[in-house]
Amino acid sequence: IAGFHLHEALTECSAHLNRYGGHKQAAGMDLHRAAVADFRRAFNDVARRRLTPEHLSPVLRPDLEMALTDIDLDLVHWLGYLGPHGIGNPGPLFVSTGVALGEPRIVGERHLKVRLHHGQATLEAIGFGLAERHPPDALGDGAYDVLYRLERNEWRGVAKPQARLVDLRRSGAPS
Repeated sequence: IAGFHLHEALTECSAHLNRYGGHKQAAGMDLHRAAVADFRRAFNDVARRRLTPEHLSPVLRPDLEMALTDIDLDLVHWLGYLGPHGIGNPGPLFVSTGVALGEPRIVGERHLKVRLHHGQATLEAIGFGLAERHPPDALGDGAYDVLYRLERNEWRGVAKPQARLVDLRRSGAPS
């Protein structure tokens, strides 16, 4: 967790440890089996004191800012060579800024379907489960920043690139 200094936290709990070392983002330790419960309590107390809700909010870091005009099926095809994607190798995360949202609607029970526009470029987008957080009637005119992964969508024999929305916000909104 950014902002949580592991070595300092272990130093506060050092009475329960045989030895420890590390730095802000990584640390290691040795302790007796009998000390595990006491160490766990002490470490959790340190974490409760030091961590704020802001520390615990997920931070999404895009890999690349992408113009909608640069997105086509060839790009989606070549991105496939970066896989397979999963927990240890998430697919690339893109951001497009200053896009307009056209025709936002709910599909299925909770999914947000929208068309992204920037200049003459358009891109279909779907956000699974995003309609609860971003109801279509609350998405007004204006510019948005959208965070997404790219995928190929084929329907009725026609293939197109599609954005799989991860999140969106009004352009200029604080991170």
